Amino acid sequence: MAKTIRDELKDRFIANGGTEAEVPNDHTIRSMQKALYIQAGGLQENLTNDSQTIQGMVKAVNEMDYNKIANVKVTPKAPEDTIYGYTVSDLQTDVKLVGDKFVGVLKYVDSGALAEHWGAGYFLAVDYTDEDSDGATYKTGYYPSEGSGFVDLTVPDDGAGKVTDPKNQRLYVFKTVDGVEHTQIFDLSGLVLEAE
Repeated sequence: MAKTIRDELKDRFIANGGTEAEVPNDHTIRSMQKALYIQAGGLQENLTNDSQTIQGMVKAVNEMDYNKIANVKVTPKAPEDTIYGYTVSDLQTDVKLVGDKFVGVLKYVDSGALAEHWGAGYFLAVDYTDEDSDGATYKTGYYPSEGSGFVDLTVPDDGAGKVTDPKNQRLYVFKTVDGVEHTQIFDLSGLVLEAE
């Protein structure tokens, strides 16, 4: 069974020297992000209303002095590219990244490798590149997901993830350098699921 985001954060908290007794017991992702923020030297009094959200907390951690890790470049694959036996134009139309939000149309897929492995549905195809990859390790995944959780990533690489609920799902990319993890979260709410 794939780990939840909260379990991933809990494991990171303990790996950084935290104890089971210090793990927040309300079982929320936000409380684990907050615990990691404070563990990394962030001050409770510096948490603003915005940083109480998961997105705001990730931003607060990424902007701390110890975490000056460059972002991974995540871009929609070109329509003429291929992935897992599909031409990208068979998966998506006019997909763009505007800031940290994907917009465009995902097509319904009911045959081929993705549909056979994950079931029929909608898939977002992206490329991952990084100009500052020395010593870095990567993970990526969609949350909530169809069961894959977060998977290791080799950059440069590409991938296609199943999108079931663009309003609530997010694409996460984690880059770790020298034990410090940098998190990027991409909004999928601009994606439209084409009728089956």
